[in-house]
Amino acid sequence: MSPRQRSGFILHFVRKGVKEIPFDFHPESVQHSVGKELLYREAWRHINKADSKFANCSAEIEYPVSIEGRERGRIADVMILDGGNKPIFAIELQLSSITPQELEQRTLDYESQEIDVIWYFGDKAVTEANRNWA
Repeated sequence: MSPRQRSGFILHFVRKGVKEIPFDFHPESVQHSVGKELLYREAWRHINKADSKFANCSAEIEYPVSIEGRERGRIADVMILDGGNKPIFAIELQLSSITPQELEQRTLDYESQEIDVIWYFGDKAVTEANRNWA
């Protein structure tokens, strides 16, 4: 990921060499980029609280996760890492259409690596079927 700022656009991040990255990649809207940044900042706000149980943790945006037995891994929107830099839970913002089966597979992928996942749904991902799944 590299920051990019052009005249008339907000600062955003771009991926380089996407075809060479061994992780599932999906195009990202401006709304998703902004939402992801807000979730990242909120994660840090909680981590920085003195009485937080996450006081020794850190947060990273666009964190790659290799999945055993799969050719391609996942890229978590936001990952919370423990004091030893071990990923402990992913925060995912889903705005585009997705099925409960896809949500389940992504969740199982994280859980196979002992990573919990928190899903935030918006826009086209807010469906009755996804609500029932959650």
